[in-house]
Amino acid sequence: MSPKNDTEPLVTVDSNGQLIYGRTKHGERMLDFSHCGYMGGGVALPDAVVKITLEPLSAPDDTERIQAAIDSLGMDKVTSDKDISAILLRAGTYRIQGQLKMEKSGVVLRGQGEETILVCSGTGQRSLICMSGGAPGPVYKNDGQFKIQDEKVPLGETLIHVKHNGTIQVGDRVYVQRNTNNKWIKRLGMDHLEDDPKAGANNWKPETYVQKYERTVIATDEESITIHVGVPCTIQENFGGGEIIRVKPDRRMSHCGVEYMDIVSDYNGEEDEDHGWKAVDMNCIRDSWVRNVSAYHFGYSCVSIDEKAIRITVQDCKYLEPISKIRGGRRYSFNLCGQQCLIQRCYTSHGRHDYVNGSQVRGPNVFLDCVAVDHHADCGPHHRWSVSTLFDNIKCPVLNVRNRGTSGTGHGWAGANMVLWNCTTQKIICEYPPAANNFCIGCKADEFAGDGHFESQGECVVPRSLYLAQLKERLGMDAVKSVANEEQFEFLG
Repeated sequence: MSPKNDTEPLVTVDSNGQLIYGRTKHGERMLDFSHCGYMGGGVALPDAVVKITLEPLSAPDDTERIQAAIDSLGMDKVTSDKDISAILLRAGTYRIQGQLKMEKSGVVLRGQGEETILVCSGTGQRSLICMSGGAPGPVYKNDGQFKIQDEKVPLGETLIHVKHNGTIQVGDRVYVQRNTNNKWIKRLGMDHLEDDPKAGANNWKPETYVQKYERTVIATDEESITIHVGVPCTIQENFGGGEIIRVKPDRRMSHCGVEYMDIVSDYNGEEDEDHGWKAVDMNCIRDSWVRNVSAYHFGYSCVSIDEKAIRITVQDCKYLEPISKIRGGRRYSFNLCGQQCLIQRCYTSHGRHDYVNGSQVRGPNVFLDCVAVDHHADCGPHHRWSVSTLFDNIKCPVLNVRNRGTSGTGHGWAGANMVLWNCTTQKIICEYPPAANNFCIGCKADEFAGDGHFESQGECVVPRSLYLAQLKERLGMDAVKSVANEEQFEFLG
């Protein structure tokens, strides 16, 4: 099958090196993904000053002393990188029979590379390091919700018409809420998942497909606001419309990191599942990171970024030698369910869904320059209308963006407005969801399938990396240097 595209290219580069954006036949444009990552993109991860140094003691359990160090440095609020403190675990082995919890801001757990080994010891399916504290912030109850006036706010649009009488100010945090209705679900065909009782699937319900996109207001007048990142999915009045909701200050923990170490789970047999499950789990956290961490033998993931996390960077990490049964709910090597997150330069082997979104993930998000080998399933959005993830230069055996129908309990349309950019695979499926789109641009594969938006099949396009090109255009070359390694920078064009 050789799918074709009947519209102009969505992104080109002019003679001055500037990005030129086209539009689809429905008026949609490419989203700006450059806001993804630590501090909103283009900011180098900080090198925190070491305040506590721990030595390996060959103890049966190091949980308590490492946890005490974490608790002693945690802060309620971080105002600058100078407030961030590191705990250095010197080379050696540290055994954790329980769980390490990072619940306050400004703490970095740092090893000395692969010679620092954190062992998830004993039995019990668990996350070894949990990074979660605080809350995104409550909404304003009385004067904080305003109906979107536009009949349609297309993908990528930053200007939204809303009558707010001056209540919304520049700098305000808001949710852009996208509602749905039965008409939308019927349009997608997600009202027929229960037709085959043997499948065990459930029809989609409008009330469970309301999505909230976290944004900052950068301009406003009496009848409109401009948000800093465009909408990741078209909002249409006839499919439920939407609201702008003011949100009080963010109370999530921030400026925390895990870096430069190996994390290894004990296990008993190749299909053992009573052991470490996630090496690092992140939720209710912002502006934080995991870097240069290799996770061995965990049954679920190296890093899992959950839905209340935002502006996270995961880079130069590996998920290796997983131990579990090879079936559903296992081996989601790098699981991205947050917003405005960047996972780059990672590697995984023997996983299932290696670079993956879960249910209703609200973009933008980015996977950049990642590799998966010896897979047992596919990469891509996994289920239930995740929106606007950029898969940028991903090398993996299979990359799918499609309608998964009755899989699971009714996965249905797994992703919408997904972008596959200069990826290299054996097989790509890119399908077109009603009232949205999926984009496959500059990808190489032995086999292409689907009726999505295809450009330049089998031949890479310029720029090599969409994320880095958008970052350069928005913030300049210094921003690119802050997040790219030498190889990425060399092949920026």
